Amino acid sequence: MPTSTFLLSSLSVYHAITTDKTVHAWTKLMDAIDDADPKGVVLAYHRFSALAATHGWTDLLLDLILNDDNIFSRAAAKGQNNVSPALKKLVIRDLALLEEAANISPKEIKRLILTLFQKTGFNTHIPAEHPLHPANWPEWELRNAASGSEVGSEAASETASPSDTAAGWLLETRQNIKSHLQNHSWQTCVGVLTVFYERVGCGIFGRYAAACWVTETDQPTLIGIANPDPVRMEQLIGLENEKRIIAENTEHLLAGFPANNMLLYGFRGTGKSSMVKSLLQTYVQKGLRIVEIAKKDLSDFTRLCNFLENEPGKFIMFIDDLSFDENEPEYKALKTILEGTIAAKPANVIVYATSNRRHLIKETYAERKDEIFSQDVQQEKLSLSDRFGIIVTFPSPDQESFLSIIENLAEQNQLRIGKKELRQMALRWEMWHNGRSGRTARQFIDNLIAEQASGSLHDLLGDDSETAP
Repeated sequence: MPTSTFLLSSLSVYHAITTDKTVHAWTKLMDAIDDADPKGVVLAYHRFSALAATHGWTDLLLDLILNDDNIFSRAAAKGQNNVSPALKKLVIRDLALLEEAANISPKEIKRLILTLFQKTGFNTHIPAEHPLHPANWPEWELRNAASGSEVGSEAASETASPSDTAAGWLLETRQNIKSHLQNHSWQTCVGVLTVFYERVGCGIFGRYAAACWVTETDQPTLIGIANPDPVRMEQLIGLENEKRIIAENTEHLLAGFPANNMLLYGFRGTGKSSMVKSLLQTYVQKGLRIVEIAKKDLSDFTRLCNFLENEPGKFIMFIDDLSFDENEPEYKALKTILEGTIAAKPANVIVYATSNRRHLIKETYAERKDEIFSQDVQQEKLSLSDRFGIIVTFPSPDQESFLSIIENLAEQNQLRIGKKELRQMALRWEMWHNGRSGRTARQFIDNLIAEQASGSLHDLLGDDSETAP
């Protein structure tokens, strides 16, 4: 059996895989065997088996291959024609080495260890039936029979997302490519991997459909969102014109055409943020990714754009609940970002912001009263909104529109309640809670879903309630 020195230290394209803690533990074990170090073998074997026991060893390596951000995955993500024959040969060689490492079984390793102990006289007095005897050491599965989520990844979740969500589609696509690799020689799968990277992307955006910019760490960084909001466009009732405008602009971005920055304005709960999030479910397969950045971090916008410019996907920079007081410097930073800096915004990045204000900067009564400066002040404060190429207004629903939203959501969620009772309950909910809005409607329906699941909805309605059409 070749030692890890010859298998993993020879990796070229996928060399970064060796920094994974489980792979590193496997390397330490192979080195201890190669160095004929019995005590080192005992420590290294149990360290590795503990790490590998939770997931299959092969599954782990396959996930690392799919996750690795390297010259091959980046070239493939930009199109198959970017993968040179020379690069393809390096990848074939790396995959052969990784598969060989994956196929070394715990039984084979324990036979080597037992031979080493016999040669060195180490612990030869231990009875064959004792737990400390190498033959009885714990083993790990080469493959996880119940593999349904990523191994060793933050993207793994206890409950897999449905495949009609962005997260679910990514997970399903990854599982399909892993199944293919498990049933074929890895070195013959370069073409399949190339198609995978081209379709899904690489690096953090090959694993996540959405990410957020986090500055509360020593080094500001992008953190993937494992389960972004699964809301879909069809769940946003009564916003057909708004959907059309936003979808059309997003499709311009995805097609490589000029696309506008957008400001989504409306009162709270009218569906602005949900509309942006719903774009993921619709367009993730076409390469759309969303990156959320907080207002307080807008000074990092240029830095983030420089990073995204080199990524193969298309990106919506999402700024939620945007508004400024006059003493906040971030509004000038955003104004420069949108239009005014000498550096052009990357063609694969646009900004979608939501706000409860049509004019993003507060205007004081004193400014309005000052006849000399009021016009200049107003123009300055209006200029920020004007730098969004498209402004979409989200109206608050009237009573009939609100009830229509309720009825549609109830039908989508198969609630067993008559129309008359549903409308009466919705109006009571609206009075006692947050007023008429899409958010209030969603909260009401969520409450009914829970009551129906627990049986309390039937008790509340009684036996004589009307049956839903």
